[in-house]
Amino acid sequence: VLESLGFHQVPVTMLRILGQENVPIEKLSAKLSEVAQQYRQAMERLAALEPEDSVTRDLVARAQAEIAAGRFSEADRLLGQAEQIEIAAAEQAHRLAQQAQDAADKRLLRAVQARTSRGDIAMTELRYLEAAGHFHAAIALLPAGRADLKALLLTAEANALKQEGDNRGDNAALTQSISTYELALAELSQGRMRE
Repeated sequence: VLESLGFHQVPVTMLRILGQENVPIEKLSAKLSEVAQQYRQAMERLAALEPEDSVTRDLVARAQAEIAAGRFSEADRLLGQAEQIEIAAAEQAHRLAQQAQDAADKRLLRAVQARTSRGDIAMTELRYLEAAGHFHAAIALLPAGRADLKALLLTAEANALKQEGDNRGDNAALTQSISTYELALAELSQGRMRE
């Protein structure tokens, strides 16, 4: 059985495992085959690991040697250390990713403020459609999860469109202002539901 799995000698550790489990003689061949397959699978999984840092790579190599020597407890201990290193590295990567996302969001919010100020300038100069365009563009820059600010910008866009309609007789702008006000209300409602 073991020769068919690539084993030409029965590792003493495998026999010891079977002895500790008091495997009946009639099931010995099947259990030996099961243990051998698990052994091979463990070695294949370890061979497939490609740790990026030298410490983890060394721990995995040492664990492979321990498994090959039949010292499974020591291999388990070494792999436990490798696992903890990988978990710590993953947690650090998540923290760095969150910091990068926070930094990107802050930059986007400053860009939103700049674009909104451009809209305010256009409103001051009575260029209502241009102002509405600036407020609309500011909305597109918003980071996720800013329903409050999105509602304010939609309201500013709607106000600009309403001014265009009222002052210039632009019915299309008035119609668009109504739908934009509705979007602002919907955004406020959704924001409150998320809180």
